Amino acid sequence: MLGSATMSKSPRSREFLAYIVTETLAGRAERLSERTVGRRALGRADTFDGRFDASVRVRASRVRKSLDDYYAVEGRAARLRIELPSGAYVPRFVRSAPTELPSPVQGKDVDLTVVVLQFEVSGDARADLVATTISELIAHRLAMFPGLRVVGPATARSQNPRVIGRELDGRFVLQGSVGSRDGLVRLSARLSDSDGGDVVWAASETVDAGTLRGFEVEERWASGVAAELGDYAGVVYRRAAQKPSASVEPGEYAAWLAFQAYIEEGNQATLRAADEALAAAMEAGIRSPVILAMRGSTRAVKAAYGMSTDPQADLAAAEQLARRALAEDPGSAHAHTVLGTVALIRHQWDLARKHAADAAQANPFHPTFLATAGTLIANSGDWEQGMALLRESLRLNPLHPGYMHTLLAQDRIMVDDDAAALAEASLIHSPGATWGPLFRAMALAGLGHTEQARHEMDEVLAIDPTFLDDPVATFTTYTNLTDEQIGALLRHLEPLRPAAPS
Repeated sequence: MLGSATMSKSPRSREFLAYIVTETLAGRAERLSERTVGRRALGRADTFDGRFDASVRVRASRVRKSLDDYYAVEGRAARLRIELPSGAYVPRFVRSAPTELPSPVQGKDVDLTVVVLQFEVSGDARADLVATTISELIAHRLAMFPGLRVVGPATARSQNPRVIGRELDGRFVLQGSVGSRDGLVRLSARLSDSDGGDVVWAASETVDAGTLRGFEVEERWASGVAAELGDYAGVVYRRAAQKPSASVEPGEYAAWLAFQAYIEEGNQATLRAADEALAAAMEAGIRSPVILAMRGSTRAVKAAYGMSTDPQADLAAAEQLARRALAEDPGSAHAHTVLGTVALIRHQWDLARKHAADAAQANPFHPTFLATAGTLIANSGDWEQGMALLRESLRLNPLHPGYMHTLLAQDRIMVDDDAAALAEASLIHSPGATWGPLFRAMALAGLGHTEQARHEMDEVLAIDPTFLDDPVATFTTYTNLTDEQIGALLRHLEPLRPAAPS
């Protein structure tokens, strides 16, 4: 809730709410008076007296209004609600009936539905709070992923995923548990495909109960689970692509899965197929903000890859599609990445960074958007910040396709950390693209393994025979590098250049 758009409008209300909730959960509710709240939450002096200063009462009224606003929109699906009774400073925690979380998909578009069950509990009261928190956070995070419909956190009479899927109208079922014993807390979760009942993903972690202060552990764990499941390169989309459902509208479903295949493979063939599928969906009248942003993305990248007969027209169309998506959904991180991509291709570095930062802020838990934003920010000149976003993306979803490691390999080469560069480059598997063998060759050369490096460079030249004629042009086509960074790259290429004729 503290990270919601509603609460972010007022830092003072956030501090007020965080303080009274934390004190209540810590068993110190009896200390919450107008005087203590004023001093501890609002920073009033020790001489604060509510008889002459109504700031605490005014702030409490604003917090109540913010809570009403939050539960009317962003938190309308929450099962556990916080209430602040009038005239009091001790919050109440109230359970409500399970419901369906709002989805970015309008109507019955795509059969990508996840049922989140309330996590089971074994242990003390702290385990119950952790289980409730994680269930709520996972459901809320998943609902932020475009295309997913989320039901829950819900309870079910059966633990059989096939039965749960039928009863709650969802293809995927997420079940989990929190156990507390001997000072340790065990978190576990598994995702099942209700079509056959088989488990398609599972994760677990054991943490020291002493680390469960505030909600940092729960936030980290829930965000990671949601990211691995809901990302475009996540478990749900991959499973849906492997085993498509026949119960959805084929045009849009085909477009979604084609775009997922492009994200997974990242090559020209899958890009072309995604663009065609999205074009067909739009011609059929399917023009949701997500479809508009996807089509804008494919048109912009086609222009960048030299696959367009009229690159400027494609860039203009991509920009228009992204702006239409934002007009319908101002929080579309995907649309911001499209605008950032268009700006990068045009060498509008500052504008590219701005749109990328907007994308990261709009959806900071979506690994694909974070990776794209990080790539845009790094390529437009802020290399350190871009790398930080890329690493956060991979932390959230370690299942990312290998090409996401390309810039991380380049980053290590530019600081002469060749062993780390080789480790990153070894994860790049993009047939038909030069970056994987190129960075492996450069890292091997830096480590002194010249013969192996030449074998990798032979693969590069088989794809692009002219690469060594002007490597700087390749490195800087859509990248704003410093002279020092370019110099580091060129130093690694020196051992790989053909020997001059005697």
